[in-house]
Amino acid sequence: MIDEDEGRKVHVDTVEGKYDLHYEKSGRFAPKEGGETYDADTDEYKSEDVFDAKSLFGDMKLDEDLESFDIDSLSDIELDDDLEGLDDLQGIDIEERINNSVTLKNYRETRAKRISKMRPSWSPELAMKFRDKMHEIMEHTTVISRIPEGKFLNLIISGEYMNQFGAGSSEGAYTATGTDGGGRGRMTKACFGTEISGTTREDRKKWEKYGTFCPDGDYDSIIDRKDSAGCYGDIVCIYKKDKVKGLVTFTGTDSLSYDDQCPVLIEDDMDEFCMHTYNRSFVTKDNIDKCKTINDVKKIINSYSYCEAQIHVDKLTLDYFDAIAIPYSQLNGYNEENIKKAIKLAQEKYPDLKITSRDRSGKPRIVKVNDEDEYVYGDIYEMEKS
Repeated sequence: MIDEDEGRKVHVDTVEGKYDLHYEKSGRFAPKEGGETYDADTDEYKSEDVFDAKSLFGDMKLDEDLESFDIDSLSDIELDDDLEGLDDLQGIDIEERINNSVTLKNYRETRAKRISKMRPSWSPELAMKFRDKMHEIMEHTTVISRIPEGKFLNLIISGEYMNQFGAGSSEGAYTATGTDGGGRGRMTKACFGTEISGTTREDRKKWEKYGTFCPDGDYDSIIDRKDSAGCYGDIVCIYKKDKVKGLVTFTGTDSLSYDDQCPVLIEDDMDEFCMHTYNRSFVTKDNIDKCKTINDVKKIINSYSYCEAQIHVDKLTLDYFDAIAIPYSQLNGYNEENIKKAIKLAQEKYPDLKITSRDRSGKPRIVKVNDEDEYVYGDIYEMEKS
């Protein structure tokens, strides 16, 4: 049976019985084959798990290990305190983050209900293969957001990255109009269960922000627009992975087409429903095997599209960013004066925020502006790798 920390088991009737159980707190779904099964007549769950001692202990030779074991090494251990502090060692309480997010607190229940009405197009084997591959890839993926170079100074002055409700505009489709929040408002309600009725523009500023993904450490990928989202701007905000862990959902393309897909939390099961109905036909066992990075995933879905990230931070301040990257061409372009002002202001207000660009040789470096109003290159910037 499932551990209490995983949350309450909820049975979700799905088309063709693709999944039997939904774990309400963790967001995990149990495949119909193996593990636990649900008996609708008795409303009971039956476990088919088998205890395998060897998988836990390997080839341990008990007598030899006991002889070499130092019992005094346990003298300073306070078991209860150590167990309670385990989450602190991780440094991140995912469930607390989810519960404190305006657009995530109802997400899992909303998603379970939506999935129960959607028709799966993959076999359980293909769905699980995709899930495992996506978890592997997302462990080595960085979240980014783009803004136009003309809005860089405003970002540094305000100190906050805004969604379209806060900014009052969008580089994509502006859909924030209407009493129901327009297309974005309807998407938020449908996918995340966020109540729209009675909200104000200030309330909607807290709703999810948008971005895309790039492979960890791949500076060229974000500067060269390999995320296929260059239409949203050349200035790239690179998120700190630990700051947004547990706060990012994923769709295989633009989430405005939410009728055909359903965002999924990166830490939960990455099932096929996060993919647009059209895109699912491109995903095969062989194509999944070829994927090494998120850029590979994008290619098999649709080379002209992007994988969208929804960042669920109510107030997205600049301390969520590890760096802001500026293409070399923009340093001396039309907005050069404002870019220099933004860099100098960032140096004063946010000394830990790295402003980066390529130098003449193409290497990514920290860039600053000196008292003579000249660009000065510092250390080489290396993106976080996991």
